[in-house]
Amino acid sequence: MIAFGALAAFSFSMAAQDVPKILTVQPLYGGGLKDMSANGKWAVGDAVSPANSSYMAFPRLVNTATGVATELFSEAEGIQQTAIGANCVSDDGKTVGGSYQGMPAVWQEGKGWIRLRMPSMKYNGGMVSAITPDGKYGVGRASIDLFCEYPCMWDLETYKLVDLPGMITSNPIYKDKIEQGGSPADWTDAELNVRLTGITPDANTLIGTVDFAFPEATWEFLYRRDEAKWYPLGLKYTDGRLRALNDNIMGAIECVLSSDGKYISGTCLTLSDATVPFVCPVSDPENITLHTDGEGYGVWGVGPDGVVYASTPTGTPVRNWSAKVGNYWYDWKTVIKQKYGIDWMTDVTKDDLGLSGTLEAVSTDNLTLLASDYAQNISYIITLPAPMAEICKDVDLLGDYSIYPPIGAEFSMLQKIVVDMGRPVEVVGEKTCVSLLDEDGKILRNSVNFGVQADNNRRLEVIFRNYTLEPSKKYTVKIPAAS
Repeated sequence: MIAFGALAAFSFSMAAQDVPKILTVQPLYGGGLKDMSANGKWAVGDAVSPANSSYMAFPRLVNTATGVATELFSEAEGIQQTAIGANCVSDDGKTVGGSYQGMPAVWQEGKGWIRLRMPSMKYNGGMVSAITPDGKYGVGRASIDLFCEYPCMWDLETYKLVDLPGMITSNPIYKDKIEQGGSPADWTDAELNVRLTGITPDANTLIGTVDFAFPEATWEFLYRRDEAKWYPLGLKYTDGRLRALNDNIMGAIECVLSSDGKYISGTCLTLSDATVPFVCPVSDPENITLHTDGEGYGVWGVGPDGVVYASTPTGTPVRNWSAKVGNYWYDWKTVIKQKYGIDWMTDVTKDDLGLSGTLEAVSTDNLTLLASDYAQNISYIITLPAPMAEICKDVDLLGDYSIYPPIGAEFSMLQKIVVDMGRPVEVVGEKTCVSLLDEDGKILRNSVNFGVQADNNRRLEVIFRNYTLEPSKKYTVKIPAAS
């Protein structure tokens, strides 16, 4: 009989209060919860309108402690499938930003939906994308037929627009496109296309996107009200042109703010055409940290401690989320199973997919997380006993593996062992570093080859020269740490 002793297994004994609380929310109308108040006490969401897929409907406000939902639409609006969307919520749950009848609006307790002031009569759509935790200010966009976007900031006490001097007025990329032979008609900036997507709690720093609908021309920026100045993210603005930030980074897309307004995260474009997660301080946006081992991950959340939460794959709602703590990505399903003995598929989702979904928001104390599985239209409000950065310290990323032949198998000759690690791995040790031990711990043989399978970077192969085992004896294969 052979035992596999290469990797440590963890077992835990803990009080009930040390286990994450998971609240499952399944809306009646599909869709999911997509944002949470900064303090983690409230969440909001909506669903695609059956009447018009360009709009949202059936908005709701959810108490994250109880799961009790308040529908932010009347019975008549539900029957008519009125276009109403809920995108963000204040810390007291009394103000929700979104859209009403396709126009920028806020819902306020005791008042209902209130449409906000528009830049001019020509704009016929838009939304509020983010609001401050105190509910006093919101940012978003006004639009013409869902395009020609105009960046807006509103005072939510007066419902009037806030002036944004020094805001972007044209896209510098157009100049390059025209100089490269493009027709000015194809790259006109007659209508500004800028949306605001985030605001810090002090209402001073805003983030946004230029030309979201045009991949060749889109880029992200940060705007400081106290300076009346904007800064590109992942780029440099020099002599009226946008240029790569350095010899590796050439722009950022789909940026988000941490709930305390201290960090920006998103996806960076590299000169090698890769898209990888990044994080940077709001105070120093050029100080970008790239997570190059997360190529293909999409970022929807970042914690106040700078921990990046990303979901993969990005091209489908069939996703699972992970957190980047230190040098490694920690898959939530691995963390919760190893640390707390909770099997996400068996104990939580109870379906055939077992998806953890898309991580949407992190509270300012790092203890409340919002994730939504858009494949199943289910949202999860997760209350942690400690921040993810602390929880992950005790998680062995190589502790969830399977082996062939399995532990306890009986056979007479050993030649090859295959270890499925469940995640991409790299071997840094010598080919001969794996040992076959007898019952007394004596080394009988060393491997002749130890490496990752050529066609599967999640599997290790350990090769021994044929070795005949003695009947009824127990043997152990040992892979040294850091190999």
